[in-house]
Amino acid sequence: MIAHRDAMENWNPAELPEWLDDNYFLMKIRPALASIRKSMIADALGMSVSVAYKFANGTRIPHRRHWVKLAGLIEADRR
Repeated sequence: MIAHRDAMENWNPAELPEWLDDNYFLMKIRPALASIRKSMIADALGMSVSVAYKFANGTRIPHRRHWVKLAGLIEADRR
């Protein structure tokens, strides 16, 4: 948990691409997370599967630093 807290504090918002805004996350990424294996989400983000379930069912929003990885998972899943 300490490592995740440090990562949130040290994350630079400029690392997020312009196209990856709140609307894109809510309309494209969040709904698609439901169809991805939760273990894949957990592994990609370095979190527990239980947290991945919360991201997938929308009860928890992942920190923006994870959005690029999640977008990549969704694209890989569509191929």
